[in-house]
Amino acid sequence: MLSSALVLCIFIALVGIFEKEIVGYLMPTKGWVRFDVPENARQIRASVQKSSGGLNICNQDASDWSDITVKATGIYNSVYLAQLKSIKAGTCGNVPFADFAEPSWKRMQMPPNENLTKVELLVNYGAKGYVSLQTQ
Repeated sequence: MLSSALVLCIFIALVGIFEKEIVGYLMPTKGWVRFDVPENARQIRASVQKSSGGLNICNQDASDWSDITVKATGIYNSVYLAQLKSIKAGTCGNVPFADFAEPSWKRMQMPPNENLTKVELLVNYGAKGYVSLQTQ
C-alpha cells in the first residue's frame, strides 16, 4: 500500500514539473494561424461575397497574393480565422465556411449560419497587404 502511494506522489510531482509540456502536447497552439497586422502593411484592393458554402475573395490588385489569412467577424464580435495559399491577380478564391475556426486552442469551427459583418484580409505580395471589408 505504501509503495502505490509513493508511486502516485511521484507521478503527481512529475506531472506538476512537466505540466507546461504536457498541456502543449495535448492542446497545441503553435502553428495555428495568427492575425497580426504590421504597422507598415499596405492597403490592397479586394472584394468579398458570401456564398452558400463559403466566402468568395477576389484579388483586384495587379500582383498575385500568397499566404492569405482571412479574419471573419460575426454579429456578436466572434472571430474566426482561415488561410488560403494564394490568389492570382484578377482572380477569385473560395474559402469554405468549414475552414474557419476560432483562433483559440479550442479551434471551434464557425457555425454554418454565422452572420458575418466584417472580413479582413492579410496577404503577402512581396510586402504585407491588408484590407477590411463589410460583407455583402
